[in-house]
Amino acid sequence: MGLSAAELKNRVETLATERSGINSEWEIIGRLVVPGRGRIYETHDDENSIRRQFYEKYDSTAVVAAQSLAAALHSGLTSPATEWFSLRFKQEKLNDDTVASAWLQACQEAIFYAIQESNFNLEVNELYLDEVTFGTAVMFHEYDPDTIKFHFRSALPREIYFEEDSDGALIGAYRKKQYTAQQIMHKWPDTCPQEIKDQGVSPASANVKYTIIHAVRLNEDNKDADISTLLTPENRPYEERYIMEKDATELTSKKVGYYEMPGYVARWGRMSGSKFGFSPALSCLPDIKTLNRLVSQILDAAAKVIDPPILTTQRGILGDIDLSPGGETVLRDIDAMKPFESGARFDVSQLEKDTLVRAIRQAFFVEQLELPMNDRMTATEVQDRYEQMQRLLGPALFRIQADFLGPLIRRSFNILFREQKLPDMPDGVKEQEGEFEVEYLGPLARSQKMGAVDAVQQLITIIERIAPIKPEVVEAVKWNDVIRDSGLRLGVPAKWLKSEDETNEDNKKREARQDQMAQGEQAGDMAAAMKDGAHAAKLGAEAQMIGSGG
Repeated sequence: MGLSAAELKNRVETLATERSGINSEWEIIGRLVVPGRGRIYETHDDENSIRRQFYEKYDSTAVVAAQSLAAALHSGLTSPATEWFSLRFKQEKLNDDTVASAWLQACQEAIFYAIQESNFNLEVNELYLDEVTFGTAVMFHEYDPDTIKFHFRSALPREIYFEEDSDGALIGAYRKKQYTAQQIMHKWPDTCPQEIKDQGVSPASANVKYTIIHAVRLNEDNKDADISTLLTPENRPYEERYIMEKDATELTSKKVGYYEMPGYVARWGRMSGSKFGFSPALSCLPDIKTLNRLVSQILDAAAKVIDPPILTTQRGILGDIDLSPGGETVLRDIDAMKPFESGARFDVSQLEKDTLVRAIRQAFFVEQLELPMNDRMTATEVQDRYEQMQRLLGPALFRIQADFLGPLIRRSFNILFREQKLPDMPDGVKEQEGEFEVEYLGPLARSQKMGAVDAVQQLITIIERIAPIKPEVVEAVKWNDVIRDSGLRLGVPAKWLKSEDETNEDNKKREARQDQMAQGEQAGDMAAAMKDGAHAAKLGAEAQMIGSGG
Protein backbone atom coordinates (compact mmCIF):
# COMPACT_ATOMS: atom_id res chain seq x y z
CA MET A 1 0.00 0.00 0.00
CA GLY A 2 1.22 3.51 -0.79
CA LEU A 3 1.28 6.41 1.60
CA SER A 4 -2.00 7.99 2.64
CA ALA A 5 -2.56 11.69 1.97
CA ALA A 6 -1.84 12.53 5.62
CA GLU A 7 1.36 10.44 5.59
CA LEU A 8 2.45 12.12 2.37
CA LYS A 9 1.87 15.54 3.90
CA ASN A 10 3.94 14.54 6.96
CA ARG A 11 6.70 13.29 4.68
CA VAL A 12 6.90 16.68 2.96
CA GLU A 13 6.94 18.47 6.33
CA THR A 14 9.88 16.27 7.39
CA LEU A 15 11.76 17.17 4.19
CA ALA A 16 10.98 20.85 4.77
CA THR A 17 12.50 20.62 8.26
CA GLU A 18 15.55 18.91 6.76
CA ARG A 19 16.07 21.87 4.40
CA SER A 20 15.46 24.57 6.99
CA GLY A 21 19.18 24.88 7.71
CA ILE A 22 19.98 26.32 4.29
CA ASN A 23 16.84 28.41 3.80
CA SER A 24 18.49 31.51 5.26
CA GLU A 25 21.36 31.26 2.75
CA TRP A 26 18.91 30.77 -0.11
CA GLU A 27 16.89 33.76 1.08
CA ILE A 28 19.95 36.03 0.89
CA ILE A 29 20.92 34.65 -2.52
CA GLY A 30 17.38 35.17 -3.71
CA ARG A 31 17.39 38.81 -2.62
CA LEU A 32 20.88 39.78 -3.81
CA VAL A 33 21.60 37.51 -6.81
CA VAL A 34 18.35 36.26 -8.39
CA PRO A 35 15.48 38.59 -7.49
CA GLY A 36 12.26 36.93 -8.54
CA ARG A 37 13.32 33.35 -7.77
CA GLY A 38 14.01 33.69 -4.06
CA ARG A 39 11.53 34.58 -1.31
CA ILE A 40 12.11 31.34 0.59
CA TYR A 41 10.04 32.52 3.54
CA GLU A 42 7.16 33.96 1.49
CA THR A 43 4.50 31.50 0.43
CA HIS A 44 2.15 33.75 -1.55
CA ASP A 45 3.00 35.37 -4.85
CA ASP A 46 1.63 38.72 -5.88
CA GLU A 47 2.95 41.48 -8.10
CA ASN A 48 3.88 43.71 -5.18
CA SER A 49 6.00 41.06 -3.43
CA ILE A 50 7.68 40.08 -6.70
CA ARG A 51 8.60 43.65 -7.65
CA ARG A 52 9.66 44.57 -4.14
CA GLN A 53 12.63 42.23 -4.32
CA PHE A 54 14.32 44.37 -6.96
CA TYR A 55 14.52 47.29 -4.54
CA GLU A 56 16.41 45.41 -1.83
CA LYS A 57 19.80 45.39 -3.51
CA TYR A 58 22.25 48.17 -4.23
CA ASP A 59 24.71 46.47 -6.59
CA SER A 60 24.07 44.23 -9.61
CA THR A 61 27.55 42.69 -10.03
CA ALA A 62 26.47 39.26 -8.77
CA VAL A 63 23.18 39.43 -10.71
CA VAL A 64 24.91 40.06 -14.04
CA ALA A 65 27.70 37.56 -13.30
CA ALA A 66 25.23 34.78 -12.51
CA GLN A 67 23.24 35.48 -15.66
CA SER A 68 26.45 35.42 -17.74
CA LEU A 69 27.51 32.04 -16.34
CA ALA A 70 24.02 30.57 -16.85
CA ALA A 71 23.95 31.84 -20.44
CA ALA A 72 27.40 30.36 -21.07
CA LEU A 73 26.21 26.96 -19.85
CA HIS A 74 23.14 27.19 -22.05
CA SER A 75 25.09 28.07 -25.20
CA GLY A 76 28.05 25.82 -24.40
CA LEU A 77 26.14 22.66 -23.39
CA THR A 78 22.64 22.79 -24.88
CA SER A 79 22.75 25.41 -27.60
CA PRO A 80 19.46 25.56 -29.54
CA ALA A 81 21.41 26.47 -32.68
CA THR A 82 22.96 23.03 -33.18
CA GLU A 83 22.62 19.41 -32.16
CA TRP A 84 24.32 19.21 -28.79
CA PHE A 85 24.40 15.44 -28.35
CA SER A 86 24.85 12.26 -30.36
CA LEU A 87 24.13 8.60 -29.71
CA ARG A 88 26.40 5.64 -30.28
CA PHE A 89 26.19 1.99 -29.38
CA LYS A 90 28.23 0.58 -26.55
CA GLN A 91 28.89 -2.42 -28.82
CA GLU A 92 31.45 -1.37 -31.42
CA LYS A 93 30.22 -4.06 -33.79
CA LEU A 94 26.88 -2.28 -34.03
CA ASN A 95 28.61 1.04 -34.64
CA ASP A 96 30.20 -0.52 -37.71
CA ASP A 97 26.83 -1.85 -38.88
CA THR A 98 25.52 0.61 -41.46
CA VAL A 99 21.85 -0.24 -40.85
CA ALA A 100 22.15 -0.09 -37.06
CA SER A 101 24.08 3.21 -37.16
CA ALA A 102 21.54 4.75 -39.53
CA TRP A 103 18.70 3.72 -37.19
CA LEU A 104 20.42 5.22 -34.14
CA GLN A 105 21.13 8.40 -36.10
CA ALA A 106 17.43 8.67 -36.97
CA CYS A 107 16.53 8.16 -33.29
CA GLN A 108 18.99 10.87 -32.30
CA GLU A 109 17.44 13.37 -34.71
CA ALA A 110 13.92 12.50 -33.55
CA ILE A 111 14.87 13.10 -29.91
CA PHE A 112 16.63 16.37 -30.69
CA TYR A 113 13.72 17.79 -32.69
CA ALA A 114 11.21 16.67 -30.04
CA ILE A 115 13.22 18.60 -27.44
CA GLN A 116 13.59 21.62 -29.71
CA GLU A 117 9.85 21.76 -30.42
CA SER A 118 9.12 21.89 -26.69
CA ASN A 119 9.67 24.70 -24.21
CA PHE A 120 13.02 23.21 -23.18
CA ASN A 121 15.16 26.20 -24.19
CA LEU A 122 12.95 28.56 -22.21
CA GLU A 123 13.06 26.50 -19.04
CA VAL A 124 16.61 25.20 -19.09
CA ASN A 125 18.13 28.66 -18.71
CA GLU A 126 16.16 29.02 -15.46
CA LEU A 127 17.57 25.69 -14.32
CA TYR A 128 21.14 26.81 -15.08
CA LEU A 129 20.50 30.07 -13.22
CA ASP A 130 19.24 28.19 -10.15
CA GLU A 131 22.23 25.88 -10.34
CA VAL A 132 24.88 28.61 -10.37
CA THR A 133 23.13 30.56 -7.59
CA PHE A 134 21.32 28.21 -5.21
CA GLY A 135 23.47 25.21 -6.20
CA THR A 136 20.43 22.94 -6.57
CA ALA A 137 17.94 23.04 -9.43
CA VAL A 138 14.95 20.85 -10.30
CA MET A 139 13.18 20.32 -13.62
CA PHE A 140 10.13 18.22 -14.47
CA HIS A 141 9.86 16.49 -17.84
CA GLU A 142 6.41 15.42 -19.05
CA TYR A 143 4.89 14.23 -22.30
CA ASP A 144 1.46 15.13 -23.63
CA PRO A 145 0.19 12.33 -25.92
CA ASP A 146 -2.57 14.59 -27.23
CA THR A 147 -0.22 17.26 -28.61
CA ILE A 148 2.63 14.74 -29.03
CA LYS A 149 5.01 17.16 -27.34
CA PHE A 150 7.37 17.27 -24.40
CA HIS A 151 6.75 19.83 -21.69
CA PHE A 152 9.38 21.03 -19.22
CA ARG A 153 8.95 22.96 -15.97
CA SER A 154 11.79 24.44 -13.97
CA ALA A 155 10.63 24.63 -10.35
CA LEU A 156 11.43 27.49 -7.98
CA PRO A 157 13.88 26.29 -5.31
CA ARG A 158 11.58 27.31 -2.49
CA GLU A 159 8.84 25.05 -3.89
CA ILE A 160 10.86 21.85 -4.10
CA TYR A 161 11.73 19.05 -1.70
CA PHE A 162 13.23 15.76 -2.81
CA GLU A 163 14.56 12.43 -1.55
CA GLU A 164 17.13 9.99 -2.87
CA ASP A 165 17.92 6.32 -2.43
CA SER A 166 21.17 4.95 -1.00
CA ASP A 167 22.88 5.32 -4.40
CA GLY A 168 21.89 8.97 -4.78
CA ALA A 169 19.16 8.30 -7.37
CA LEU A 170 16.10 10.55 -7.20
CA ILE A 171 13.07 8.59 -5.92
CA GLY A 172 10.77 11.40 -4.80
CA ALA A 173 10.16 15.02 -5.81
CA TYR A 174 7.60 17.17 -4.02
CA ARG A 175 6.49 20.61 -5.12
CA LYS A 176 4.46 23.13 -3.12
CA LYS A 177 2.59 25.42 -5.46
CA GLN A 178 -0.03 28.11 -4.95
CA TYR A 179 -3.44 27.74 -6.61
CA THR A 180 -6.48 29.99 -6.28
CA ALA A 181 -9.81 28.53 -5.21
CA GLN A 182 -11.06 29.04 -8.75
CA GLN A 183 -8.07 27.18 -10.23
CA ILE A 184 -8.50 24.26 -7.81
CA MET A 185 -12.19 24.01 -8.67
CA HIS A 186 -11.46 23.90 -12.42
CA LYS A 187 -8.45 21.54 -12.23
CA TRP A 188 -9.96 18.98 -9.82
CA PRO A 189 -13.74 19.34 -10.16
CA ASP A 190 -14.51 15.83 -8.91
CA THR A 191 -12.38 15.88 -5.75
CA CYS A 192 -12.41 19.58 -4.86
CA PRO A 193 -13.90 20.17 -1.36
CA GLN A 194 -17.26 21.93 -1.33
CA GLU A 195 -15.76 24.80 0.66
CA ILE A 196 -13.30 25.51 -2.15
CA LYS A 197 -16.05 25.26 -4.76
CA ASP A 198 -18.10 27.83 -2.89
CA GLN A 199 -15.13 30.19 -2.79
CA GLY A 200 -14.31 29.52 -6.45
CA VAL A 201 -17.67 30.81 -7.66
CA SER A 202 -17.65 33.84 -5.38
CA PRO A 203 -16.11 37.02 -6.89
CA ALA A 204 -14.91 38.05 -3.42
CA SER A 205 -12.98 34.85 -2.65
CA ALA A 206 -12.20 33.27 -6.04
CA ASN A 207 -8.56 34.43 -5.83
CA VAL A 208 -7.89 33.14 -2.32
CA LYS A 209 -4.76 30.98 -2.57
CA TYR A 210 -4.10 27.53 -1.15
CA THR A 211 -0.93 25.46 -1.11
CA ILE A 212 -1.13 22.24 -3.11
CA ILE A 213 1.52 19.50 -2.75
CA HIS A 214 2.42 17.89 -6.06
CA ALA A 215 4.19 14.60 -5.39
CA VAL A 216 6.00 12.34 -7.85
CA ARG A 217 7.53 9.41 -6.01
CA LEU A 218 8.53 5.79 -6.25
CA ASN A 219 5.65 3.41 -5.65
CA GLU A 220 7.18 0.70 -3.48
CA ASP A 221 4.56 -1.80 -4.67
CA ASN A 222 5.72 -1.43 -8.30
CA LYS A 223 9.41 -0.67 -7.92
CA ASP A 224 10.40 -3.98 -9.57
CA ALA A 225 7.95 -3.65 -12.49
CA ASP A 226 9.23 -4.64 -15.93
CA ILE A 227 9.32 -1.28 -17.73
CA SER A 228 10.30 -2.94 -21.03
CA THR A 229 6.61 -3.79 -21.43
CA LEU A 230 3.56 -1.55 -21.61
CA LEU A 231 2.03 -1.02 -18.16
CA THR A 232 -1.19 0.53 -16.95
CA PRO A 233 -0.73 3.77 -14.93
CA GLU A 234 -1.41 2.08 -11.59
CA ASN A 235 1.27 -0.56 -12.26
CA ARG A 236 4.12 1.78 -13.20
CA PRO A 237 7.08 2.36 -10.87
CA TYR A 238 6.40 6.06 -10.20
CA GLU A 239 3.11 7.68 -9.19
CA GLU A 240 1.84 11.26 -9.26
CA ARG A 241 -0.47 12.72 -6.63
CA TYR A 242 -1.94 16.07 -5.57
CA ILE A 243 -3.02 16.85 -2.01
CA MET A 244 -4.03 20.03 -0.18
CA GLU A 245 -1.54 21.08 2.46
CA LYS A 246 -4.25 22.62 4.63
CA ASP A 247 -6.08 19.40 5.60
CA ALA A 248 -4.36 16.67 3.53
CA THR A 249 -7.33 16.34 1.19
CA GLU A 250 -6.55 13.99 -1.69
CA LEU A 251 -7.18 15.81 -4.99
CA THR A 252 -5.85 13.13 -7.33
CA SER A 253 -8.83 12.15 -9.47
CA LYS A 254 -7.23 9.46 -11.62
CA LYS A 255 -4.10 7.37 -11.46
CA VAL A 256 -1.11 8.84 -13.27
CA GLY A 257 2.01 6.73 -13.43
CA TYR A 258 5.48 7.07 -14.95
CA TYR A 259 7.94 4.49 -16.20
CA GLU A 260 10.89 6.66 -15.17
CA MET A 261 11.29 9.47 -12.66
CA PRO A 262 10.05 12.54 -14.60
CA GLY A 263 12.09 14.94 -12.49
CA TYR A 264 15.78 15.80 -12.56
CA VAL A 265 17.89 17.36 -9.82
CA ALA A 266 20.98 19.20 -11.07
CA ARG A 267 23.65 20.40 -8.65
CA TRP A 268 26.69 22.54 -9.31
CA GLY A 269 28.67 20.58 -6.75
CA ARG A 270 27.83 18.26 -3.89
CA MET A 271 28.28 19.36 -0.31
CA SER A 272 29.85 16.66 1.84
CA GLY A 273 27.18 14.84 3.84
CA SER A 274 24.35 16.77 2.17
CA LYS A 275 22.10 16.07 -0.79
CA PHE A 276 21.96 19.79 -1.57
CA GLY A 277 24.56 21.42 -3.77
CA PHE A 278 26.82 24.42 -3.43
CA SER A 279 27.29 27.09 -6.06
CA PRO A 280 29.54 29.98 -7.10
CA ALA A 281 27.07 32.33 -5.41
CA LEU A 282 27.35 30.40 -2.16
CA SER A 283 31.14 30.45 -2.39
CA CYS A 284 31.29 34.25 -2.62
CA LEU A 285 28.20 35.05 -0.54
CA PRO A 286 30.23 37.02 2.06
CA ASP A 287 31.63 39.20 -0.73
CA ILE A 288 28.16 39.72 -2.21
CA LYS A 289 26.72 40.79 1.15
CA THR A 290 29.70 43.06 1.89
CA LEU A 291 29.55 44.70 -1.54
CA ASN A 292 25.83 45.33 -1.21
CA ARG A 293 26.35 46.95 2.22
CA LEU A 294 29.36 48.94 1.01
CA VAL A 295 27.50 50.40 -1.98
CA SER A 296 24.65 51.35 0.34
CA GLN A 297 27.12 53.23 2.57
CA ILE A 298 28.78 54.87 -0.45
CA LEU A 299 25.40 56.14 -1.60
CA ASP A 300 24.65 57.52 1.86
CA ALA A 301 28.06 59.25 1.99
CA ALA A 302 27.62 60.61 -1.54
CA ALA A 303 24.22 62.04 -0.60
CA LYS A 304 25.85 63.97 2.25
CA VAL A 305 28.44 65.38 -0.14
CA ILE A 306 25.91 66.26 -2.85
CA ASP A 307 23.39 67.76 -0.42
CA PRO A 308 25.32 68.25 2.83
CA PRO A 309 23.71 68.89 6.23
CA ILE A 310 23.81 72.46 7.54
CA LEU A 311 25.75 73.47 10.65
CA THR A 312 24.68 76.54 12.60
CA THR A 313 24.73 78.06 16.09
CA GLN A 314 21.75 77.81 18.40
CA ARG A 315 20.60 81.39 17.76
CA GLY A 316 22.51 82.15 14.60
CA ILE A 317 19.46 82.02 12.27
CA LEU A 318 16.48 84.31 12.33
CA GLY A 319 13.48 82.48 10.89
CA ASP A 320 13.65 79.34 8.74
CA ILE A 321 16.44 78.10 6.49
CA ASP A 322 15.52 78.46 2.82
CA LEU A 323 17.72 76.21 0.65
CA SER A 324 15.72 76.63 -2.54
CA PRO A 325 17.36 78.33 -5.56
CA GLY A 326 17.31 82.09 -4.94
CA GLY A 327 16.08 81.50 -1.38
CA GLU A 328 16.87 83.93 1.45
CA THR A 329 17.91 83.05 4.98
CA VAL A 330 18.43 85.75 7.64
CA LEU A 331 21.47 85.24 9.91
CA ARG A 332 22.73 87.05 12.99
CA ASP A 333 26.28 86.39 11.83
CA ILE A 334 27.40 85.52 8.28
CA ASP A 335 29.56 82.77 9.75
CA ALA A 336 26.68 81.29 11.75
CA MET A 337 25.77 78.75 9.00
CA LYS A 338 27.98 76.50 6.90
CA PRO A 339 27.71 73.07 5.18
CA PHE A 340 28.89 69.95 6.98
CA GLU A 341 32.07 68.49 5.44
CA SER A 342 31.84 64.72 5.98
CA GLY A 343 35.43 63.98 5.01
CA ALA A 344 34.30 60.80 3.24
CA ARG A 345 37.18 58.87 1.61
CA PHE A 346 35.67 57.85 -1.69
CA ASP A 347 39.07 56.71 -2.95
CA VAL A 348 39.27 54.08 -0.21
CA SER A 349 35.66 52.96 -0.68
CA GLN A 350 36.17 52.67 -4.46
CA LEU A 351 39.31 50.57 -3.96
CA GLU A 352 37.44 48.23 -1.63
CA LYS A 353 34.52 48.07 -4.04
CA ASP A 354 36.79 47.15 -6.96
CA THR A 355 38.33 44.35 -4.89
CA LEU A 356 34.92 42.89 -4.04
CA VAL A 357 33.66 43.20 -7.61
CA ARG A 358 36.74 41.39 -8.89
CA ALA A 359 36.30 38.58 -6.35
CA ILE A 360 32.64 38.06 -7.30
CA ARG A 361 33.39 38.07 -11.01
CA GLN A 362 36.15 35.51 -10.48
CA ALA A 363 33.78 33.26 -8.53
CA PHE A 364 31.40 33.27 -11.52
CA PHE A 365 34.26 32.83 -14.07
CA VAL A 366 33.29 36.08 -15.79
CA GLU A 367 36.82 36.89 -16.95
CA GLN A 368 37.05 33.49 -18.64
CA LEU A 369 33.62 33.87 -20.22
CA GLU A 370 34.16 37.34 -21.65
CA LEU A 371 35.70 37.67 -25.09
CA PRO A 372 38.85 39.81 -25.42
CA MET A 373 38.52 43.37 -26.65
CA ASN A 374 40.00 42.69 -30.09
CA ASP A 375 37.65 42.95 -33.06
CA ARG A 376 38.07 39.38 -34.28
CA MET A 377 38.99 36.01 -32.84
CA THR A 378 40.47 33.17 -34.84
CA ALA A 379 39.00 29.68 -34.57
CA THR A 380 42.08 28.65 -32.58
CA GLU A 381 41.57 31.48 -30.09
CA VAL A 382 37.91 30.51 -29.64
CA GLN A 383 38.85 26.88 -29.08
CA ASP A 384 41.55 27.89 -26.59
CA ARG A 385 38.94 29.94 -24.71
CA TYR A 386 36.58 26.96 -24.51
CA GLU A 387 39.40 24.69 -23.36
CA GLN A 388 40.25 27.14 -20.59
CA MET A 389 36.60 27.28 -19.56
CA GLN A 390 36.40 23.47 -19.61
CA ARG A 391 39.36 23.15 -17.28
CA LEU A 392 37.67 25.47 -14.81
CA LEU A 393 34.11 24.18 -15.24
CA GLY A 394 34.95 20.52 -15.89
CA PRO A 395 33.68 19.02 -12.60
CA ALA A 396 30.43 20.96 -12.78
CA LEU A 397 29.90 20.03 -16.44
CA PHE A 398 30.34 16.32 -15.75
CA ARG A 399 27.81 16.53 -12.93
CA ILE A 400 25.28 18.35 -15.14
CA GLN A 401 25.68 15.70 -17.81
CA ALA A 402 25.36 12.81 -15.35
CA ASP A 403 22.49 14.16 -13.23
CA PHE A 404 20.46 16.06 -15.80
CA LEU A 405 21.24 15.76 -19.52
CA GLY A 406 21.89 12.01 -19.61
CA PRO A 407 18.64 11.05 -17.82
CA LEU A 408 16.72 13.58 -19.93
CA ILE A 409 17.91 12.06 -23.22
CA ARG A 410 17.27 8.50 -22.05
CA ARG A 411 13.77 9.34 -20.86
CA SER A 412 13.09 11.12 -24.17
CA PHE A 413 14.22 8.02 -26.07
CA ASN A 414 12.04 5.74 -23.93
CA ILE A 415 8.95 7.95 -24.32
CA LEU A 416 9.27 8.20 -28.10
CA PHE A 417 9.99 4.48 -28.35
CA ARG A 418 6.90 3.57 -26.32
CA GLU A 419 4.78 5.99 -28.35
CA GLN A 420 6.11 4.42 -31.57
CA LYS A 421 7.57 7.73 -32.74
CA LEU A 422 10.92 6.16 -33.62
CA PRO A 423 11.82 4.01 -36.66
CA ASP A 424 11.48 0.25 -36.32
CA MET A 425 14.46 -1.29 -34.57
CA PRO A 426 16.67 -3.36 -36.91
CA ASP A 427 16.94 -7.07 -36.23
CA GLY A 428 20.67 -6.80 -35.62
CA VAL A 429 20.11 -4.37 -32.73
CA LYS A 430 17.47 -6.66 -31.22
CA GLU A 431 19.65 -9.74 -31.51
CA GLN A 432 22.66 -8.12 -29.84
CA GLU A 433 20.51 -6.25 -27.31
CA GLY A 434 22.10 -3.00 -28.34
CA GLU A 435 22.62 -0.32 -25.72
CA PHE A 436 23.47 3.26 -26.52
CA GLU A 437 25.52 5.90 -24.76
CA VAL A 438 25.29 9.66 -25.04
CA GLU A 439 28.08 11.85 -26.37
CA TYR A 440 27.83 15.62 -26.02
CA LEU A 441 28.70 17.90 -28.92
CA GLY A 442 28.39 21.40 -27.48
CA PRO A 443 31.48 23.64 -27.51
CA LEU A 444 32.19 23.06 -23.82
CA ALA A 445 31.63 19.32 -24.14
CA ARG A 446 33.85 19.11 -27.22
CA SER A 447 36.64 20.89 -25.41
CA GLN A 448 36.63 18.05 -22.88
CA LYS A 449 37.63 15.67 -25.67
CA MET A 450 40.24 17.84 -27.35
CA GLY A 451 43.13 16.28 -25.44
CA ALA A 452 43.18 13.27 -27.76
CA VAL A 453 42.94 15.50 -30.86
CA ASP A 454 45.83 17.63 -29.64
CA ALA A 455 47.86 14.46 -29.04
CA VAL A 456 47.18 13.37 -32.64
CA GLN A 457 48.35 16.73 -33.96
CA GLN A 458 51.57 16.44 -31.96
CA LEU A 459 52.07 12.89 -33.25
CA ILE A 460 51.65 14.04 -36.85
CA THR A 461 54.21 16.79 -36.28
CA ILE A 462 56.70 14.23 -34.96
CA ILE A 463 56.06 11.88 -37.92
CA GLU A 464 56.57 14.75 -40.39
CA ARG A 465 60.03 15.33 -38.92
CA ILE A 466 61.07 11.67 -38.90
CA ALA A 467 59.46 10.48 -42.17
CA PRO A 468 62.10 12.05 -44.50
CA ILE A 469 64.76 10.02 -42.68
CA LYS A 470 62.73 6.88 -41.91
CA PRO A 471 59.66 6.68 -44.23
CA GLU A 472 58.32 3.45 -42.70
CA VAL A 473 57.23 5.26 -39.50
CA VAL A 474 54.11 6.38 -41.38
CA GLU A 475 52.92 2.77 -41.35
CA ALA A 476 53.01 2.62 -37.54
CA VAL A 477 49.70 4.52 -37.22
CA LYS A 478 46.17 3.23 -37.87
CA TRP A 479 45.23 6.28 -39.89
CA ASN A 480 41.62 5.30 -40.56
CA ASP A 481 40.96 4.95 -36.83
CA VAL A 482 42.75 8.22 -36.12
CA ILE A 483 40.65 10.13 -38.65
CA ARG A 484 37.34 8.61 -37.51
CA ASP A 485 37.95 9.09 -33.78
CA SER A 486 39.25 12.63 -34.27
CA GLY A 487 36.23 13.51 -36.39
CA LEU A 488 33.83 12.27 -33.73
CA ARG A 489 35.65 14.20 -31.01
CA LEU A 490 35.46 17.35 -33.13
CA GLY A 491 31.71 16.92 -33.47
CA VAL A 492 31.58 15.66 -37.07
CA PRO A 493 28.28 13.72 -37.54
CA ALA A 494 28.87 9.97 -37.53
CA LYS A 495 26.92 9.58 -40.78
CA TRP A 496 29.61 11.59 -42.56
CA LEU A 497 32.33 9.15 -41.52
CA LYS A 498 32.79 5.71 -43.03
CA SER A 499 32.57 2.62 -40.85
CA GLU A 500 35.49 0.20 -40.59
CA ASP A 501 33.77 -2.27 -42.96
CA GLU A 502 33.09 0.48 -45.52
CA THR A 503 36.69 1.66 -45.29
CA ASN A 504 38.02 -1.89 -45.76
CA GLU A 505 35.72 -2.43 -48.73
CA ASP A 506 36.87 0.80 -50.38
CA ASN A 507 40.50 -0.15 -49.75
CA LYS A 508 39.94 -3.50 -51.47
CA LYS A 509 38.33 -1.80 -54.46
CA ARG A 510 41.17 0.70 -54.68
CA GLU A 511 43.79 -2.06 -54.48
CA ALA A 512 41.91 -4.01 -57.18
CA ARG A 513 41.90 -0.94 -59.44
CA GLN A 514 45.59 -0.40 -58.79
CA ASP A 515 46.34 -4.06 -59.60
CA GLN A 516 44.27 -3.78 -62.77
CA MET A 517 46.09 -0.64 -63.79
CA ALA A 518 49.43 -2.24 -62.99
CA GLN A 519 48.52 -5.30 -65.08
CA GLY A 520 47.42 -3.05 -67.93
CA GLU A 521 50.67 -1.11 -67.76
CA GLN A 522 52.64 -4.37 -67.66
CA ALA A 523 50.76 -5.73 -70.68
CA GLY A 524 51.40 -2.47 -72.51
CA ASP A 525 55.09 -2.63 -71.69
CA MET A 526 55.26 -6.23 -72.95
CA ALA A 527 53.46 -5.33 -76.18
CA ALA A 528 55.77 -2.39 -76.69
CA ALA A 529 58.77 -4.61 -76.01
CA MET A 530 57.52 -7.22 -78.51
CA LYS A 531 56.87 -4.53 -81.06
CA ASP A 532 60.34 -3.09 -80.54
CA GLY A 533 61.83 -6.60 -80.81
CA ALA A 534 60.00 -7.33 -84.06
CA HIS A 535 61.07 -4.01 -85.48
CA ALA A 536 64.67 -4.67 -84.48
CA ALA A 537 64.55 -8.16 -86.09
CA LYS A 538 63.18 -6.67 -89.30
CA LEU A 539 65.95 -4.11 -89.44
CA GLY A 540 68.53 -6.82 -88.83
CA ALA A 541 67.18 -8.98 -91.70
CA GLU A 542 67.15 -6.05 -94.07
CA ALA A 543 70.70 -5.20 -93.13
CA GLN A 544 71.75 -8.79 -93.79
CA MET A 545 70.14 -8.81 -97.22
CA ILE A 546 71.82 -5.59 -98.15
CA GLY A 547 75.12 -6.99 -97.00
CA SER A 548 74.81 -10.22 -98.98
CA GLY A 549 73.63 -8.34 -102.09
CA GLY A 550 76.66 -6.13 -101.97
